[in-house]
Amino acid sequence: MAMVWFGVSMFLKQEITERKLAEEAAQKSEARLKLQIERMPIGCIIWSPDFRVMTWNPAAEKIFGFKAEEMLGKHPYDLIVPKDAQPHVDTIWRRLLEGDTTAYSVNENTTKDGRVITCDWSNTPLKDDGTVIGVLSMVQDITERKQAEEKLALERNRFVTASLAGRVALWVWDLRSGELEWSDIVDSMLGYEAGEFPRTIQAWEELIHPDDRPHVMQMLERHLEQGTPYDTEYRVRTKEGSYIWWRDTGTCQRDEHGKAYQMSGACADITVRKRAEEELKKYHEHLEEMVRERTADLEQASEALRQSERELSIRNRIANIFLTATTDEEIYNDVLNVILEFMESKYGVIGYIDEDGAFVVPSMSRHIWDKCQVPDKSYVFPRDKWGYSSWPRAIREKKTNYTNKVSTLTPKGHIAVSKHISMPIIYQGEVIGLIQIANKETDYTDKDVKLLESLGSIIAPILNARLQRDREEQERKKAEKALHVALDNLKQRTAQLEAANRELEAFSYSVSHDLRAPLRAIDGFSNILLEDYQNRLDEEGKRVLNTIRNSTKQMGQLIDDLLAFSRISRQEVAKSEIDMTRLAKAVFEELKPSIPEQTSQFNLKELPPAQGDQSMIRQVFMNLLSNAIKFTGKKESAVIEVAGWSEENENVYCVKDNGAGFDMQYKNKLFGIFQRLHSAQEFEGTGVGLAIVQRVIHKHGGRVWAEGKVNEGATFYFTLPNILTPLWQRGEGEIL
Repeated sequence: MAMVWFGVSMFLKQEITERKLAEEAAQKSEARLKLQIERMPIGCIIWSPDFRVMTWNPAAEKIFGFKAEEMLGKHPYDLIVPKDAQPHVDTIWRRLLEGDTTAYSVNENTTKDGRVITCDWSNTPLKDDGTVIGVLSMVQDITERKQAEEKLALERNRFVTASLAGRVALWVWDLRSGELEWSDIVDSMLGYEAGEFPRTIQAWEELIHPDDRPHVMQMLERHLEQGTPYDTEYRVRTKEGSYIWWRDTGTCQRDEHGKAYQMSGACADITVRKRAEEELKKYHEHLEEMVRERTADLEQASEALRQSERELSIRNRIANIFLTATTDEEIYNDVLNVILEFMESKYGVIGYIDEDGAFVVPSMSRHIWDKCQVPDKSYVFPRDKWGYSSWPRAIREKKTNYTNKVSTLTPKGHIAVSKHISMPIIYQGEVIGLIQIANKETDYTDKDVKLLESLGSIIAPILNARLQRDREEQERKKAEKALHVALDNLKQRTAQLEAANRELEAFSYSVSHDLRAPLRAIDGFSNILLEDYQNRLDEEGKRVLNTIRNSTKQMGQLIDDLLAFSRISRQEVAKSEIDMTRLAKAVFEELKPSIPEQTSQFNLKELPPAQGDQSMIRQVFMNLLSNAIKFTGKKESAVIEVAGWSEENENVYCVKDNGAGFDMQYKNKLFGIFQRLHSAQEFEGTGVGLAIVQRVIHKHGGRVWAEGKVNEGATFYFTLPNILTPLWQRGEGEIL
């Protein structure tokens, strides 16, 4: 019996212990839950089944303004739910007590200070074994968000109303799907039925006027890629085919990577404004034209008066110069200075036609004389060398001409001529001189031509008298001078020819008799030894004799080259027009048999024709192409190219190969006689060929040079004048 009570006692003790542990665990769990609710950033309220406040956290205090002690045990209708919202709240509460899942609602509530706010409620029933023992409500104040949404909706309604009234079409373009949405007004703006206009980006692009489309698409592309503003005006075609003006503005939205995924904007009809602007522009232009015409009339009358006074003064000054000046130089210089002052020009010349028909320029403005850097300046221009620039044309046509364009015919070193007038001085129908003025600050006009011609009418009779007086004396002096010059030239030329002939005869004799005879003997006896005594000679003896024979042949070739070099030196240049392309091709065809058996390519470009001695120029191509063939002989794939082009006063030609090349530090040795950059074992030759090339080109007034790189090839250049005489001596250009 005692054991039974002891067992019951132990059971009761264990049961009591387990119950206490469970209660302590529940208390701890409740404490943790309460702490979490206290810390939640949103309002957290627990209601009893009779809708009384059991828990009211600090966030709820902040939303409604009531402290927890003010709300505990209170019904919401007492303080925070206005009457008009209570029926809705009753419905929600019934559903929760019936065990419904979480219920959401948005309704108005009141705060302690009397404000009405909008709250977002999330209500969840709390159950124990299926019985609702309370309700947990999570609440947020969404008053500001609600007001913002209402404001946005109001603004959207206003914007749509305004777009309809102001003919503004709104659009949204989804760049990912390609869809383009338009507001309904776009159909009426373009003359379509409602919904008829296609809502695609392609349809919009096809509406744009062809002249405006490139600019619009460029603006759109720059906005999408670079973010530049998209705000442009352009014409669009209506359904009936006419065009109206749109102002199109828009902006795009971008993702976190900065890539545009949507763009929205508005198109406003600005046709009326554009038409008004055009009419206003025409009206302003009309007014401005009327003002210009009236102003021009007044200025013309005033300028005519001033010009008449200036002309009278200038006429008197020129007449006084011819009456008082003591020398021709003084006359020309003083008259030119007066002309330049009157014509407001910086530079000028005055000249006359001499008895041979040449144009003589005895006077230039001081500025030209000081600044002109043309070497060997000439002031006499024979008629057959005049060319066709402005001043010869003025003399031939007996008519003044002018231009306000920069002259491109002045020789190197001459001052720049930006604009000029060329006027013939005419007396009794014949041209006796010329005046040329240049570089006025402003453009020359027909009025300037008339002013200069009025001065010419004063100068002409006085200049003619001066020329007639001087010609007899000039003829006598000219005849005497020509006689003395001719005699001196004859003596000098005779002496030069005699000396050259003596040197040539001595050289030819030496080469023919003193050099060639021993060489023939050496070669002949060496050949006899090889043919008649070959059985007595070992291999070394044969090699020595062959070396002797090869050396004599090389010496013979050197003598031939020297003779050719000598002939070039004394040969006169017989110039004629040369077809350089045909000549280069003929020389290469002649050299073809000497090309080694390898893959070779000859590229001949079209060459400009030249003036020169054809036989001499043929020798130039022969030597240069022979060298190119020789120095590409060790290449598996040889390439030789001949090209040419024209520059300012000369033609440039070149022969290029991909052969052995040379080191540029030795370029100055290339054209010296007997100068070689490669050994005879590498490439045969005498070292005279390039010297002949240089001598021929120099005799033609040209230049020769070379460029190269070891094992990468070489290019040899030479030039020939593209005209027979220099530009200045031919009169091809302005004389200022």
